[in-house]
Amino acid sequence: AKEKLLRFHRDSWRVRVVPNSFMFQEGHSPYYDKAKYGVFKFGREGNSVLVGLAGEDKKLITPPVTAPAVLP
Repeated sequence: AKEKLLRFHRDSWRVRVVPNSFMFQEGHSPYYDKAKYGVFKFGREGNSVLVGLAGEDKKLITPPVTAPAVLP
């Protein structure tokens, strides 16, 4: 009951889940460095939207609201 159909593209031997990128605030990459999973929301027609990234524990990664951007 918790399974969803996930659309993907296949090129020869490579499989790409779409979307294959996640945009986040500049300087917040240290929070997402260890991400292992994508978190998706699904529409009734089977369309999906990548809404976040999750760690190995499968919990959504959410940087603190007051987290300053880490600049070089």
